[in-house]
Amino acid sequence: MVSNYLHQYFQQGKQLELTAPTGSFNLIENEHPHVFISGGVGQTPLMAMLEQLIKAKGQNAVTWIHGCRNSDLHAFKDRLRTLETQHEHIRCFSFYDELQEGNSDNLPGWVDLAKIDSDHLPQKANYYLCGPSGFIEKHFKYLTGQGIQTEHIHFEEFGPASLQLN
Repeated sequence: MVSNYLHQYFQQGKQLELTAPTGSFNLIENEHPHVFISGGVGQTPLMAMLEQLIKAKGQNAVTWIHGCRNSDLHAFKDRLRTLETQHEHIRCFSFYDELQEGNSDNLPGWVDLAKIDSDHLPQKANYYLCGPSGFIEKHFKYLTGQGIQTEHIHFEEFGPASLQLN
């Protein structure tokens, strides 16, 4: 809603007064690996967290798992590829609903954590889920089913409804 409002009612050069982000969906900086799991535009806050880790020169293992329609619609694709190349502790996995010819590095279909080697989904990691409610619920259940403690799973929904997981 906000993005549409800004595009519709504000011209380039207009000054806005903003505040710092608030809320509980924040990067946890500790000795544990980080696993970022996103669907569609849900990668946006996760990308900021990843950039924060890079800026802090953290060496914790990072697993980036993202799903979207196809590589043409994959925002930050080139930046992620660069980060993965420059930092040996970062591993990226992309799932595309529409896999294009010659794109063998990506996985077909919707994000499926069972297709990711368990080495990239460690028990003691900081997990961040961001996307629509059904996406979060599916992956939250998968992770807890694999023995990941709920206190290690953090999520933010990008959608119209509130999500409650127990």
